[in-house]
Amino acid sequence: MTWIDKKIKAMDIVQDEAVNTWANNNYKGTVAATTGSGKSFIGCKAIIKAYEDGVIKKGNKIGFFAETQVRENTFREEEFPKFKQVTGHDLEKLFDVQFRCYQGNPTKKEQFDMIICDEISEMLTAKYHDPLFFDGPKIGLDATVPEALSVYRNELPHTMLNKINQGKKKRDEGIITELINKGELLDMYMPVVYELSYEDAVRFGIVAPSNVFVIDHSLDNNKKNMKPFKSKDFYTTEFDYWNRKFNLSRDFTKSPFVRLSQARELSAFISTMPSKFEAIKGIVASSVNKTIVFNQKLEPLRLINLNVAEKDNTQYLIDQFNDDEITNIASAIKLKRGITLKKCTNVVIATPYQNFHHFEQMRGRAVRLDYENKIANIIVFRTNGTYEEKWFDNMQNVYSLDGDLKRTVYMGDEIKFVSSKRFL
Repeated sequence: MTWIDKKIKAMDIVQDEAVNTWANNNYKGTVAATTGSGKSFIGCKAIIKAYEDGVIKKGNKIGFFAETQVRENTFREEEFPKFKQVTGHDLEKLFDVQFRCYQGNPTKKEQFDMIICDEISEMLTAKYHDPLFFDGPKIGLDATVPEALSVYRNELPHTMLNKINQGKKKRDEGIITELINKGELLDMYMPVVYELSYEDAVRFGIVAPSNVFVIDHSLDNNKKNMKPFKSKDFYTTEFDYWNRKFNLSRDFTKSPFVRLSQARELSAFISTMPSKFEAIKGIVASSVNKTIVFNQKLEPLRLINLNVAEKDNTQYLIDQFNDDEITNIASAIKLKRGITLKKCTNVVIATPYQNFHHFEQMRGRAVRLDYENKIANIIVFRTNGTYEEKWFDNMQNVYSLDGDLKRTVYMGDEIKFVSSKRFL
């Protein structure tokens, strides 16, 4: 049996187990399966399962909820045709399939017979939560189990509060102060009924293994390339710039507005510092494999001549990448989820991510098993002497990466372009 045959067989087993477990839970619940395991097929198979079991009928209205319009294009142009080829079921002929964005709170305006909630972690906010309360068959799809990211109950609308506090006297927003996290919300309305971790998916031969490398970067204290003041002729080093802004942000003799302004400049600086992006340019240039770079700001990605995905060119660049016409692509968050990048092997994470879920989404761009013996490289930048250092230590403690970070490679105080060849 070839590697692709083993992968397909393992994916079929996992997908069928997930759908059957969901159906046994009264056709309600969330499937948390790592990126690359076929979550889209799980959603499609759930529709057919509900149809074959008589829960929904031909011609019923199926709502696919997604965070962005890109996911509709992916489903209609890639997933549905592939599903028809593999199973013989043409979902768009059998049902009235409608795509909606969570931000529109669409279930308040129209009725569905079944809903599929893609990337349900992104939906679970105080504002965009409406599909949780849908009473019919519903399945949530996500790469990880939603983490304990808490919000105050008084930040949630009364429609949700009334359901959370069933049987209790309605209380005013100002009185309700208990914390509720995403996991609690999901357990109430769309509990996780099946989970496939990244490690299990690697063991089953569904996704590629990965090495996670952490680049210990340092602020440049030699080259004066930062312009922190209005004077056109004055430049300072990254090291002096950071420390000046940091001290101002902690100077409590200044107004809160001044301190907040300095803190925001520090945050922007982490995403734009020249020495870091020169290093990233060297990493991308030295790799013979296809690479995606994530950063919070797009301008420095343009300055190092990467192919930056923006509003009007995203699909064009994805097509070029998948046709091997370009070997790198860069993004803020647009390409973090819901797209396939063929033979992408390297992920460079230039700035801090918010949680383990976001890490898994970014890693997912490179771990799709699309050629034999593939090993993905995940490269995380950590700038010493800044809050990036503390952030990474905290992330490592709070969100265990299940062994990958135990193989972390530290490249020394500064990264040199030649060192990238050690792991790319």
